[in-house]
Parts: sequence; C-alpha cells; structure tokens
Amino acid sequence: MEDTDEELMQEMQNGNEEAISGLYDRYSGKIYRMALAMTRNSALAEDVVSEVFWRVHNYRHKFRPTVSFKAWLYRIARNVIFSFSEKQKPFPLQPDWIASSSDPVHEVEQEQFFDMVRDELHRLPQEDQHLLSLYAFEGLSYSAISKMMGISIPALKSRFHRIRAKLREALKKRGEWNEL
Repeated sequence: MEDTDEELMQEMQNGNEEAISGLYDRYSGKIYRMALAMTRNSALAEDVVSEVFWRVHNYRHKFRPTVSFKAWLYRIARNVIFSFSEKQKPFPLQPDWIASSSDPVHEVEQEQFFDMVRDELHRLPQEDQHLLSLYAFEGLSYSAISKMMGISIPALKSRFHRIRAKLREALKKRGEWNEL
C-alpha cells in the first residue's frame, strides 16, 4: 500500500530524506504543467519545479497534517510562480483547442481571435490567471480550488464570474464579442 502525501511529509519531518522522492514523483509533472501554463517558458517551469520541491524540503517542519498536502504544495507553487514571473505573464490558449477547419480564411480569423483572447488573459491579475490555470489545465474542481485557496465555493464562483465578465467586456471593446 502506498503512503499518503501526509504520511510522506510526516516521514520527512522525522528525518527520512527519501520520502520527498515519492512526493516529487506524484506532483512534479503537475507543477511543471501549471508553471508552463502560467509562464509559457519551459526552462522557467523547470526552475519552478526545482524551487517548489526545495521549499517543500526546507519548510517541511511548517507543514501541519491538518492541512491538505496538495493545497499546501499548490500554494507554494503559486508563490514561486508569481515570484519567478516576469512582467509578461502569458496565459496559454492552445491552438489544438481550435476546431479544425478546411477554410484557411476562417482558420486565420480564429487564430487572430484567440490571439486577442490570449492578450486579454495576459492583462488579468496573476491571481486570476492562477485560478484559471487550476481549473482549465489542472482540471481541479471548484471544491478543490476553494480548499486550496482558502475561499468559499460561492466566493470562487463569483470570482470566475467576474473574470469572465472582464474578458467579455474587454473583447466587446475590441469589437470581438459575439456571444460564443
């Protein structure tokens, strides 16, 4: 039977330096994808992963089993990403999300539209970008994000509503909103 995250952290706190490898194996890929989604820079995303697990190791004594390890880890990751991010904070919108079309003019129009959406996503505060990343790329539920961020589900839904409204208004101002 595999140890839980909290049990591995307890082992680390008790001096078992090898316990971090189990946590790294479970979460390094997820942290990397989240960092890559937020920074669009693979080298920076790798640095984020290294820094996150360095902090997990160095601050292991601050972890309390009353808190979900996953929530604690993602909070560290969020802080590292924010501290590593440069002024340009791109938020990805993958081209493979776009439905294939045989009309090259339509494809160019779609790509231009998604470039505008991407630009507006970049203008969002980092915290909003982080929420969208957790939901869209990590596939976390409102409940999981709520626990991780320490806010209620209604407050989280309200934030997502405001984020969508900001994007909608920004695209309307650009003349590019057609109630998709």
